[in-house]
Amino acid sequence: MWTVYTDVLDYLVVLDAYAMALRPRLSDTEILQFKRYDSGQAELVFGQLRARQAEEELSAAIAAQAFVYLVAGEWQLLSAGSVSDVWWVTEVARDQHFDFSPAPADPAPDSRSATEQMASVPSTEVFEVLEDLGGGASRYLVDELITPSNRADSAFLKDKWAMDYLYQNGVFGTFDA
Repeated sequence: MWTVYTDVLDYLVVLDAYAMALRPRLSDTEILQFKRYDSGQAELVFGQLRARQAEEELSAAIAAQAFVYLVAGEWQLLSAGSVSDVWWVTEVARDQHFDFSPAPADPAPDSRSATEQMASVPSTEVFEVLEDLGGGASRYLVDELITPSNRADSAFLKDKWAMDYLYQNGVFGTFDA
């Protein structure tokens, strides 16, 4: 039986210029700002994560979660409920499947028959992988508790959205080489 994590990207804020992963803490929020890869680079990111799994003791769960944050697309994160280290990432629309399990499973899971489970806050390990692989990543704390339920009201995020809008519309000038 497969489990699909439906809200895994609730802790991701995507702006035109970059993305931010949120890690709410007791009274503040840890932010990781990074550049995402486009969906055409999915194989490249998958290869980088698989290499890290081989070199380090990076779990399949951490690698799969990092993948859905790093690569733009409509990804689904799936795990085999009874087997803790069998993790897949799939995008049904383009029929792409990536198996992060130590021993590849076959066949690809069918997310239509999976049970749903809510995602949790990205772990410190996921943040470390994103920081290493997300181009120009920066990590910082914000003195505001930002969660998926209150992020639309966040003063910090409203400022970021406004600055991103102004930047994308050339208010700060153009930076063509």
